[in-house]
Amino acid sequence: MNNIRLLTGGLVLIVLGLAGGTGYLIYERIQSEVTPAERVTVKQLDDIKQEQAKTKQDVSELKDSDRVQSAKISVLEDKTAELDGRVKTAESKLEMQDKLIKKLQEDTSANKEEIDNEKARREEMQKDVDQLHTDMDDMKNELEQAKKERKQIRDQLAAQGERIDEQEKKLDELEKKGDTRDKEIADLRAELADLKRQLGLGDPEPSN
Repeated sequence: MNNIRLLTGGLVLIVLGLAGGTGYLIYERIQSEVTPAERVTVKQLDDIKQEQAKTKQDVSELKDSDRVQSAKISVLEDKTAELDGRVKTAESKLEMQDKLIKKLQEDTSANKEEIDNEKARREEMQKDVDQLHTDMDDMKNELEQAKKERKQIRDQLAAQGERIDEQEKKLDELEKKGDTRDKEIADLRAELADLKRQLGLGDPEPSN
């Protein structure tokens, strides 16, 4: 009798266990149907598209600024070199004038008026040399400032690379969800790759 009771109790426990397991599986199925797997939304794609469009615009404007600034630097470097040549020529002439005055002063036959004229001429030459030095200092300062501005532009361009990295991470997250928007995500990734090439951060364009 006791054995029958034990057997009956065991069967009841087994039935209850099976019923509980079945109930859990049913609950899991209901939950999956009520709460479907997260998908890529239109807003998520639109947000990334807007970010990429802004990045593309910024990269384009910065690269244009870099080209303009580089051209300006090239012109300033040419002007600086030309001005440096003028300074050296003027200093050489001034040195020759000093020698002429010294020679006249040593010549007993030279009159005072002639020496004074050469001294007056030398003063004018000195003014020209001083002005050229001032112009050279101004030119060097302008060139240095232009180079600083170009560095700032290139630093901003480098920062665009970090923005692109962040956008790529977001695309990676969207790709993990995998749905019918894969084509749009692939197009966005291609645009990012093109921007990276423009910044010199990616692989070069394949040669034909």
